[in-house]
Amino acid sequence: MKNMAAVLVGLLLVLGVVSHSQAGAFQGVKVQDIKIGGGFLWNDKVNDPLDTAGGGLHASVDFTLLPQIVLTPFYEFSRRNSTTTTLIGGEFHYNIPVGKDRGKDRRKEQGMFYVGPGFGVADAAGATEFHINGIGGFKYNLTDRVGFFVQGKYTWAADDLLNGVTAHSGLCFR
Repeated sequence: MKNMAAVLVGLLLVLGVVSHSQAGAFQGVKVQDIKIGGGFLWNDKVNDPLDTAGGGLHASVDFTLLPQIVLTPFYEFSRRNSTTTTLIGGEFHYNIPVGKDRGKDRRKEQGMFYVGPGFGVADAAGATEFHINGIGGFKYNLTDRVGFFVQGKYTWAADDLLNGVTAHSGLCFR
């Protein structure tokens, strides 16, 4: 558990440095949101699926590439009984704005649906494989700086290491 916490802190520090960088390859790419939350993973390809269902953690950063396209590196951790599952990767989100807030003489989206594909590395009980996933979610801005999100995804990893559903919710920080 301490190793996973160290990996999470390291990932957040790297993402924080990248988000403040405005030079070189990152010029024009902007951080849209930092998402921190919790949820669960249910792996449906094992003999007893409930043995690998577990509560966990989600952390990700949304980088706006184009007005409707976002690149989202993510880290997810889940644990139940003796099974630990970690997903690390990236996703491309297509954003669909919902509602407008006309406060302070500007237009911005109140909420946003997003869908898209993802990829990365899955580690379950010590075995590591490449994974792909499909994601769908919703973000809602409570203020200019804070919002919340809910999302679900289906993940497939090679050799049936992980074929499962994850669901997460939490806070977004702009």
